Amino acid sequence: MADDSKRALPSLNRSGVAPALHRQIYGTLREAVLEGRLPPGSRIPSSRTLAATLGVSRPTVVSALDQLAAEGFIETRVGSGTYVAKGLVQGGLRPADVTALGQDVLSLRAREVIGLPPLTAARDLGSKAFHTGFPALGQFPLREWAEVAASAWHSLSAADLDYPDPMGYWPLREAIAEHLAIVRGVKADPEQVMIVAGSQQALGLVAQAVTDPGDEAWVEDPGYPGARRAFVAAGLAVRPVPVDAEGIDLDYAQHFHSKARLVHVTPSHQYPLGVRMSVARRLALVAWAEKRGAWILEDDYDSEFRYAGRPLAPLYAMVDSGRVIHVGTFSKVLFAGIRLGYMVVPRGLVDAFRTLRGFHDRGSPVLSQAALAAFMREGRYQRHIRHMRSLYAQRRDDLLRILAAETGHLLRVSPPDAGLHLVAHLPPGVSDLEVARVAKGLGVHTLAISRMAELPQSEGALALGFAGVTSEEMTEGARALRVALVQVAGEGRP
Repeated sequence: MADDSKRALPSLNRSGVAPALHRQIYGTLREAVLEGRLPPGSRIPSSRTLAATLGVSRPTVVSALDQLAAEGFIETRVGSGTYVAKGLVQGGLRPADVTALGQDVLSLRAREVIGLPPLTAARDLGSKAFHTGFPALGQFPLREWAEVAASAWHSLSAADLDYPDPMGYWPLREAIAEHLAIVRGVKADPEQVMIVAGSQQALGLVAQAVTDPGDEAWVEDPGYPGARRAFVAAGLAVRPVPVDAEGIDLDYAQHFHSKARLVHVTPSHQYPLGVRMSVARRLALVAWAEKRGAWILEDDYDSEFRYAGRPLAPLYAMVDSGRVIHVGTFSKVLFAGIRLGYMVVPRGLVDAFRTLRGFHDRGSPVLSQAALAAFMREGRYQRHIRHMRSLYAQRRDDLLRILAAETGHLLRVSPPDAGLHLVAHLPPGVSDLEVARVAKGLGVHTLAISRMAELPQSEGALALGFAGVTSEEMTEGARALRVALVQVAGEGRP
């Protein structure tokens, strides 16, 4: 046996947890070829010789050699033996040391996107106070969902197992159109409803469909970080626009950024401040879009949960305009892991959106769509919403009461009439970023409003989620938050 071949032979690990012997032999010889220790044209010992040398059965060696031959690393010459294949570029085939690569290998857009704050941080489920956008997952009717999912699976036909329609599963589109018409006043045909993998995918699809790289896009400030991320990824010039008591400040936007082609707004319940866009501001926004030839992306992310009267009519339902694209999600109503949302697309853009979605991922999984369609059709969806609305209203009241008792004058709280979180304003001069940092060290999760803003904020404020938090967790979290506030504000001792 040649010296090169001897050096290339593996030292076999025969423990039960190690890979199979034929995989070890294959891997070692393959690595020796890639690294040049077995150069092109060098002879490989026969399977019989290798088996005897390694102390394994001949079929084990044959299996390893067959795999190497199938991948083109070795070749057999009739009557001569087995050799390393000629023409291999060695050394360059070794895996790159990715730890040595810097961000300079990324595109400019990728570098800008990854420099933004993450959309969601890993949630510590053992400490729920005060995660935002976090529904009461323990209250979700898992048994009912399992029954519906099983029934939906049995109801599917062979045709449903093919690639899905990129616009979505038709029965679900029908159910969503009916729900929007009854509950939200949105008049849309099922043909206009598109199922997406959550609202984040919708943001990217809209940006790709109606804008070009370099176009300007308005985003609310403070506002949803996912909108900025989606627009940056699409190559847009993102322009922050301040939010006042009536919603996005159109005078500011038109004065400083008059060339926008797309605007992202949350008019029914602004994220994160919770204000409602006034009727006058809504009509003015639509008039601007019509005149400018721009698009309004209405993000209706959590408007199912309104605690005073019926849910507000969305912008799409208030105006007769083909310039509004309505987006909703099931992540807040049901659970984030479902990864389903929807868009109401203008009729003239349906074919374009279908084609674009097909380029992305061919559509959402049919089984989850079928299960949700049945969940809605059987009335379980509305029943779940009613139950959660009542629960969240009680938890909102609990948090208001607990904050008043535990933090006193250190926080000024705005009682929300909708949504899954409230906004707590800090004393003048106190940094919400610093309070959030200290609170996190104490096991309390808060969201600094400044973190969601590009423009300077007049005061610090924290978004405190209550939907997925029990009263006991609220009390413990509020006490820790008081410690953080006192530490940062420097006001005596807790």
